[in-house]
Amino acid sequence: MAKICLYHYPGACSQVTMVALEIIGLEYDDCVIDIFSGAQKSPEYLKVNPRAKVPALLVNEDLLTENSAMIMYLHSIYPGAKLLPVINSELERARINADLQWCSGTVHPAVRMLRAPQRFSLSEPSGVYNKGVEYVRLILAELNMRLVANSWWYGDVYSMVDVYLHWCYGMALEAGFSLADYPAILRHAERVKLLPGYQRALAREQQAASKAGLELVD
Repeated sequence: MAKICLYHYPGACSQVTMVALEIIGLEYDDCVIDIFSGAQKSPEYLKVNPRAKVPALLVNEDLLTENSAMIMYLHSIYPGAKLLPVINSELERARINADLQWCSGTVHPAVRMLRAPQRFSLSEPSGVYNKGVEYVRLILAELNMRLVANSWWYGDVYSMVDVYLHWCYGMALEAGFSLADYPAILRHAERVKLLPGYQRALAREQQAASKAGLELVD
């Protein structure tokens, strides 16, 4: 069996991959990297991930970065966990990969404009935030419309796309963006919170935070 270690920060986007690991039911180690104290730039962590970001997933001695890549890898190795829909063709694989890339490359950065606008501009953070609001409104309108007709992103069965989107709009909510105009998303959030793998991941994050001396905000 492969030795797996997830480098993460509780509540950060690394939560997405932790949920995947919990859904599969794998034994794995986790190591908290305190991104707010700059631990991701420490010489020790740079030896693990030279890009100085979390999450990082070590499978034996092989490094994986980016949630979307980790999810595709885990799904390919553990298809029985059904992290994603069954892939019957390369076209289907490409479409699912596109959905994950949309989460990581479009939705996530838009939410970051709300959550941390100073990362984009130290001189005009309010302008970044306002532009982020525009982007997030468009994204959530699309998502809400899709969820009006479907319980999950792919219809009747949940996938890691749902978990990633849940993390993203949760961060928007924490940044002060109201979800009141998106009732289908609010219902979706409640469904995600009931997933056993999601609940186990949150419990593990809490334990990891406590062990690392971090205080998480509910």
